[in-house]
Amino acid sequence: MSARNSLKHGLLAKTALIMQGRAKENKAEFAKLLNGLHDSFKPVGTAEELLVQEIAVSYWMEGRAQIYENLEIRKQSSRLEEDESEARDGELSRAAIVLDSYKIGTLQRYTNYQHKRRSRALEELERLQKQRAKEKSLPDS
Repeated sequence: MSARNSLKHGLLAKTALIMQGRAKENKAEFAKLLNGLHDSFKPVGTAEELLVQEIAVSYWMEGRAQIYENLEIRKQSSRLEEDESEARDGELSRAAIVLDSYKIGTLQRYTNYQHKRRSRALEELERLQKQRAKEKSLPDS
């Protein structure tokens, strides 16, 4: 079990996470996600293990895109608050807070890519696990 820890936590934790600067990400949160997926899928062998990691990275990166979108909306909200001196009770219309079309398009493409990446990995993982179960149920020759 401990021999798999480097595979489970080391490889992608070093490449999928931002480890320095103000955007530094929480390694423990990623490990929790990866462990939860590992517990759900119970991968056997390197191929299945790597597919579970691929799924975790895809979820993580999609979450990063959502954080970026929220930050952009907050930035625009702050700018609007500065510009609108007559905002009622400090509230702004949500309709007034819109990301520019370039950022929206980029975020949508990125999110779609992560979703497709995760779907492919899930399909392949399910295929491998079904194949393994089938091979296990065959009588030995």
